[in-house]
Amino acid sequence: MAKFLLSSFMLFMLLEQQPIVSTPMPFDECIAQLKREIQYDVYLSFPVLKEIESNKKRTFTSKSLCSLISKREKRDRQLESLLSLLEGASMGEKHLVIIKDDTTSTITEATHAYIHYKELNGTNILLELKRKKNKWKIDKKRIARGKYITFKDLNEDCVKQ
Repeated sequence: MAKFLLSSFMLFMLLEQQPIVSTPMPFDECIAQLKREIQYDVYLSFPVLKEIESNKKRTFTSKSLCSLISKREKRDRQLESLLSLLEGASMGEKHLVIIKDDTTSTITEATHAYIHYKELNGTNILLELKRKKNKWKIDKKRIARGKYITFKDLNEDCVKQ
């Protein structure tokens, strides 16, 4: 009788166990995580980006800069020149950092900016920009070895998709 009860109990336990299934992360979350890791790697390569106080900078992507340009009532060639510098292929997004000093209150008054991104081969790039009369120009280009980051480096749940 004890063997019957024990075997019945074991059978019951085996049948009642639910398999543990890992659900993959939504693709949008995987992309967001990938972008964060790429930006973190770029920041590690260029300490000057970390040194800029958050109240002294304003950060844009090409999408947010396009939105700003479209809200303007008249054409702004300076902002358009910044947008043209954000064009081109990269891993993740290119980021524009406008530096505000004590005399500047708007983006159009700023005279110094950076664009940072990761090239498709994993190289980290920092472009130092200066505002000229009607447009922004690249003043200096810094290159640093970076990590080539893929979904496999992030999370197994991103690879399952």
